[in-house]
Amino acid sequence: MSRTLTRLGFTAIAIVAGALPALAQGTQTASLIGDVVDKSGNPIAGAEIRLTSDRLQGVRLVIADAKGRFIARLLPPGEYKIQIVKSGFTTISKNERLGLEQNLNAHFTMATEGGAVVEVIGSSMQQDKAEFKSSTNFTKEKIDALPVDRNPLNVAMMAPGVVENINSDRGGAQIHGSQGTGNLWLLDGQNYADNIYNGPRAKFVTDAIDEVQVITGAIPAEFGDVEGGVVNTITKSGGDHFTAQLRDDLTNQNWNAVKHGQSASSLVDAVGQERVFQIGGPIIKSKLWFYASYFSNNKSNALTLPGDQVDAIGAPANAPYSENIKDIRRQFKLTWAINQDNTLVLTHHNYREIYGNIDYWGSGDGNFDTRHFTQDIWGLQLRSLLTPTLTMSLKLGKKDQNLAVGSNTVALPLVGINDQYIYKANIFDNRDPGDTRNNKTANLKFSYFGDWHGNHVLDFGVDYYQGKTTSPNSQAPVDLIIGGKAWDSFVYFDGGLNLTNNTININPESLPYTNSYFPMAGVEAVLTEISYYVNDKWSFDKHWNFNIGLRLDTFDGKQNPSGQKTASNSALSPRLGANFDPVGDSKWIFGAALSRYNGKPLEAILNVATYVNNPIFAQFNYTGPTGLQPISVLANGANYNPSYAAYTDPAVNVALNPHIKMQTVDEAQVSATRNFRLDWLGEGYIKATRLTKTWNNLVDVTAGNNGTVADPSGGDPLYIHYWDNNPNAKRYYRSTELEGSVTKGNLVYGGNIVWSTLEGNYNGEARAIPGSGQNIDYFTVQDGVKMYDPNILNPRGYLRGHTPLRVRLNATYKWDNPLGTLSAGVLYRFDSGIHVDMTRSLDLSLLNSSISGQFGGTPIQFNNNERGQIVAPSLAFTDFSLQQDFRIMKLSESTKLSAYLRLQVTNVFNHQEFGNTALTSGPIPTGFAAATSLNSPWIPSSYGSMPSSNYAAPRTVLLSMGFKF
Repeated sequence: MSRTLTRLGFTAIAIVAGALPALAQGTQTASLIGDVVDKSGNPIAGAEIRLTSDRLQGVRLVIADAKGRFIARLLPPGEYKIQIVKSGFTTISKNERLGLEQNLNAHFTMATEGGAVVEVIGSSMQQDKAEFKSSTNFTKEKIDALPVDRNPLNVAMMAPGVVENINSDRGGAQIHGSQGTGNLWLLDGQNYADNIYNGPRAKFVTDAIDEVQVITGAIPAEFGDVEGGVVNTITKSGGDHFTAQLRDDLTNQNWNAVKHGQSASSLVDAVGQERVFQIGGPIIKSKLWFYASYFSNNKSNALTLPGDQVDAIGAPANAPYSENIKDIRRQFKLTWAINQDNTLVLTHHNYREIYGNIDYWGSGDGNFDTRHFTQDIWGLQLRSLLTPTLTMSLKLGKKDQNLAVGSNTVALPLVGINDQYIYKANIFDNRDPGDTRNNKTANLKFSYFGDWHGNHVLDFGVDYYQGKTTSPNSQAPVDLIIGGKAWDSFVYFDGGLNLTNNTININPESLPYTNSYFPMAGVEAVLTEISYYVNDKWSFDKHWNFNIGLRLDTFDGKQNPSGQKTASNSALSPRLGANFDPVGDSKWIFGAALSRYNGKPLEAILNVATYVNNPIFAQFNYTGPTGLQPISVLANGANYNPSYAAYTDPAVNVALNPHIKMQTVDEAQVSATRNFRLDWLGEGYIKATRLTKTWNNLVDVTAGNNGTVADPSGGDPLYIHYWDNNPNAKRYYRSTELEGSVTKGNLVYGGNIVWSTLEGNYNGEARAIPGSGQNIDYFTVQDGVKMYDPNILNPRGYLRGHTPLRVRLNATYKWDNPLGTLSAGVLYRFDSGIHVDMTRSLDLSLLNSSISGQFGGTPIQFNNNERGQIVAPSLAFTDFSLQQDFRIMKLSESTKLSAYLRLQVTNVFNHQEFGNTALTSGPIPTGFAAATSLNSPWIPSSYGSMPSSNYAAPRTVLLSMGFKF
């Protein structure tokens, strides 16, 4: 009676909480589904299945039904001992690893004769025929054994179909051709992505990771807001035995190889140190566990001011300064088994980072500021076994994130970039409290196990996401009075510098101009999403398995405090799949899947018509004196024409379709899998997959033919910049993948090879500008008159991230020795050369002399109307790690103190080729002469040597040491 009331009580809590305005998605547990039969294939009803694990509080006991079927849900991922017990039959005992978000199907045959327990030791590497999604699981042990950074972004790079993104430093990754904003990032069930970049920009204690799952295809309906893939990470939970670890990571630039073109004298001979401490264990055995971890990194980089910068307060060019970094991370987790049917999990991740004197632009010629980055992630999960066939999972979470830049500590009012100079370069100042990017999330999911017309695992649920973003947009700390109004401004100019008397030579052929930004305050953009889904995994017989899923996504955007709506819409997303086992023994599995994914409505796009991250922008032309002048003339607003040369105001000439559609992706996938167990090779699998993806409803901005509004300065009418789905925007991805994994004794090896193409005319993002669109139809038609062919500026071809061949191979091995255990790991990485566009600048009049000057910027022409004509050399790296664990002493029957020493070397052979897309500085041409006509010859302007910054990273060395028990 009491248990029934408990179940009903938790169900009521779940229903109420599901209605709260608080999107955690996905599954952070595993399931074991199976049947028990005798040697004749008859079901054994009433067989007891006992599951024990150091990840499981207590013992999980399930009973086989009349058909011999059983299911164990909501199991924490880890190593399990499975015992099958039935009177009159020999007990079966098997060790099996259940991976994160894995539904493992197992078949057990019991013998009737008595005798000893039948032991089946070892974890299966086989692929499950009832599983449809393409995914790769990386356990903590696998991550630790390989020479790879523990960050989930870097771990995901080992999965098939995942490549680096132009915004990878802000958490971007391209999964099966997606943009960097097209993935779902989960940490302990909570969506922790940056609201603008939609990637894991902030950090957490990666030593606390227990498992990372990367889902890249045939994604089930319970996952939304995705165009590429899902990176699902869970952290450790403690256990019935205390564990602790202290680790120090040591680095020194002098241990590394010198980068191509770099002087060895530029390396700093100083040891950098990262320290991690973590501890976990029982508060109440088998009832209440905890896990906590702490990370700190304090370092100082000795740098010098660039030689082409002038400091008004007297600091000379090339003066030394220090870049200081303080990085603090904390993690805490409680796992409480309320009773045998209900478990409550509380998690908290805290991140605080301060950069002092950071080069904000990262160019070596940028401004220097103090940056503050803070993030708190909270999560609460309730997992309940309501009945033997019905489970419930409720997740609530929130993320608070702030990025602020304080006042500059190195005054650099004049910055030189190539031959152009910027006066007062600071991007932010201490008047700006920073960007706030928060979210609240909730997920309610029920799972039902049925046995009509076969066997069913039916998941249905609702997801909720609310993202809030604020940005006052205070820009450079220069207040120019232009037209009677104060503006925050950058001043761009060409001309010579005289470092002796702080004078400039203003060239009358290239007069200065200002880019001015008017800061806005008190504006908040809000995105609310509610999604409903149902997904049925149907095992029809021993040959056929089906997946039938459907998801409904809805979104609503608005800006506060006005409450004005920005856009809203909804879309369905079907997910279908079928697997066929021709014999029924799981040795060969053939699969096919058709899926549609609704991408996340990007907050960067929904906010374009708000002042969040979009201040008023105006450009003023210089009208002051030319020739040799003091620098102060640049700061005199009277030297600029008060009428706008260009003007963009989100509330005036920027508009968004209020019924804009979500970007969608149609995916088709076929696969063939071979599971094997061979004495000479080992136990494992090999899988071949063919996948195609086509994007629809891609979002872009147009101007010139969407109407005009009055210019606030009284000038010509302003053309409206209109954001909408553009049917002319195209993006396609095709791949053939080969992957596998083999275990033979202490040796584990495997990896993947991917042949792919990414084509179209839509990149849709730029560095530091997510959701920037492509401007495909930008002034192609002006006031109803065609101006130019859009293929001139946006032709089809290979898109950014196109990687024809990508290989990731890895191997790990362990040896026992008198000191303890020696472990070695090898990772081989190969990427075929990137494709780079051959372009040149055009005078706007060459497109059409009638195009409005509001076009802005400089048009870029592609040679032969093609993308990706230049191919860089391929990159191939071999990384290596070696770790010796030393036995020290036995603290108790279950606890042993040990120490370890680890050496990790990346790019062992120091292979260095062009490492990024900035190839236009040589030894290919540094650029092409500006066109005199659209058909004029392409003439290289000059050649040069490739700067060291364009080469891949050289060999680096990391030394780790620590203690653990």
